Amino acid sequence: MKWAVNFYSPLSLYEVKTVMIIQNSGKLSVDYFISYFQLILISFTSDIEEANKIIFQHLFNNDPHKLGRETYRNFIKAYNVLSNK
Repeated sequence: MKWAVNFYSPLSLYEVKTVMIIQNSGKLSVDYFISYFQLILISFTSDIEEANKIIFQHLFNNDPHKLGRETYRNFIKAYNVLSNK
């Protein structure tokens, strides 16, 4: 199975498309989510809270169970690492 997650920047005059592919992913790691957060923070916003909302909406479709419990836990762990919580 192959998933592609697309992000479009509302701030750009040009369409900015960022795609991260999830292929046969199983459980996504904390390191994966740290990289994902960094991509969003560089590309779209410098606010960790906004990045968290963007990723949760686009990757999980606002459903923490969509990609499994362990993947969601790793998402939260990555958020906590980057937000120093």
